[in-house]
Amino acid sequence: MIRFMGVNRRREGMALEEFSRYWSTTHADIVLEFADSGALRGYIQNHRLAADSEIHSDWDGSPELFIKDAASFEKMVASDRFKYAVEVDSPAFMQMPPVAFRVEQALLAGSNSRLDLSGKIKLMLFVKNPAGGLADELMGKWNSVARPLFFSSGAPLRIERLTADSAADFGPPAFYGVESSWWNSTDDLLAAWRDKNSLFSQHDIEVLLAAERVMLSPD
Repeated sequence: MIRFMGVNRRREGMALEEFSRYWSTTHADIVLEFADSGALRGYIQNHRLAADSEIHSDWDGSPELFIKDAASFEKMVASDRFKYAVEVDSPAFMQMPPVAFRVEQALLAGSNSRLDLSGKIKLMLFVKNPAGGLADELMGKWNSVARPLFFSSGAPLRIERLTADSAADFGPPAFYGVESSWWNSTDDLLAAWRDKNSLFSQHDIEVLLAAERVMLSPD
């Protein structure tokens, strides 16, 4: 199974609530049609929380698609339905062009399933490609440190790190990778957020504070 992610912003002039409603209904229905052929094995939408408080989100949403294999993906993107989804339906609610990249799981820590995490707060940190010594330091920790990499404290319910695949067909990825963490409460997350370490300031990081909606479970 191969996995793709993206980040998006709502169409100019569209309210966040309207964007989320359209994405999770009209657009999701189109995407979920690819499950009928077996090509789509999982589909997750991460919707920006309106009450960001101290944590400013750089994006309004992030989709995650789990595809059976490369052949299924090629067949899917060549279909008229896929072209309609990207060229006709996507501009109805999001700014174009969309940002998409293939990812591979680098680390998963925590025993909670997606079902257990329903309704919990999800923090997504999109880390841009570092250079020089910063790249070496980040790579040394990315696959092994089973705690939030950019906070000095905090214990999330689950943490996942994904590395962007530079060999994918989309060209050079926009990010080095993504660290997602699920938190039991806003207070727990804010306590960790206020204790960011030096890695956070050293790296170019974009943020999405989100509610995860599992449209089709990949588990």
